[in-house]
Amino acid sequence: MNTAALLSVLETVKNTVDKRDVVPALQCVMFANDSAVTYNRSVGTKVTGVGNEIQGLIPFGKLYTFVKSVRAENVDVEENTDTVLKLKAGRASVSISLLDKSMFPEFTVINTIVNEQKEKFVVPPAGFLDGLRKCSMFSAVENFDSSGVYFSDKIVLSTDGKRISRMTLKTKIFPDTRQVVLSRDFILGLRGIPEIDSFYSDEANSIAIHTVDPETGKQVIVFGANMQVVFKIQANKFFPKAPELVEFPGSELVEGLKRIGDFSDEISEKKSVTIEFGDSLKLSYEGDTTEIKEYFNFGNTLYNKPFNVNPYHFVAMLNTCDMFSFCTEKTPLLYGASESEDNKFEVVIAIKDEK
Repeated sequence: MNTAALLSVLETVKNTVDKRDVVPALQCVMFANDSAVTYNRSVGTKVTGVGNEIQGLIPFGKLYTFVKSVRAENVDVEENTDTVLKLKAGRASVSISLLDKSMFPEFTVINTIVNEQKEKFVVPPAGFLDGLRKCSMFSAVENFDSSGVYFSDKIVLSTDGKRISRMTLKTKIFPDTRQVVLSRDFILGLRGIPEIDSFYSDEANSIAIHTVDPETGKQVIVFGANMQVVFKIQANKFFPKAPELVEFPGSELVEGLKRIGDFSDEISEKKSVTIEFGDSLKLSYEGDTTEIKEYFNFGNTLYNKPFNVNPYHFVAMLNTCDMFSFCTEKTPLLYGASESEDNKFEVVIAIKDEK
């Protein structure tokens, strides 16, 4: 089996492997019937057209590490029984103990949808996948009622109570008015997908996303369930009306943030950083203050007070927005926006003035 092709399959499904699950089968990838499938209780990924050289319920970590480490063009199967898989690539070899296939869940509902409901799949508007990925960075982590991304009509939306993001698409997502909430785990499973070909949702809350890998021609299906939550939020009232926007040197500001020690490795949704703008940029992170002069000379002061902000979301905003504004009429807010031919993306982050 071609090494690059096998690695491509494993890279595609790895985001839906639960490496910490207590159920061993959910730490595996199932190779069967010309497909590879992973599942982590909330979302699964299936790649078809992978061939039948490898069969069985295989511990993902050991297989992925071996395939990624070898340099040989092909991975050869020396033995593949119900209990063991032996692979060889050049001088490297590995023996992997397999799990009982019956331990892996069956997905008859999803298989029926994919095989029999093709006419009910809809082609999403341009920018839809981009909206899901961008908005997911601003959804809650621990609050179930807002730990996903909501979309309906032309709006993709997420919030965690202190931050809210919105993507406004040029065309409707569905021809009707249905509402869907995808979990963060589901969207994580879309990381290896360049674009969504078609999308399915039904009254039974089943969800499936279909695409075709442009390089290999393999079909990729990500499946799961619509979250049973209602986003009780009127998004429009949280966004400022036509603020005067300025352009931030986003990439340089991100680099500046990373220069605070090991900041890039320590970014957490529970930490914060104090930022002060002027002719230079001052960043205070857990008592350590850094002043960066060579990157910044804004001229006019963008905001005349030091403010405290969550660095994880601030960096996410800098990576997704082109223009920014501070809105201080009531609650101090940092507003960011970017616009393309297909959509408009906006973020509002609540900030706290440091007195």
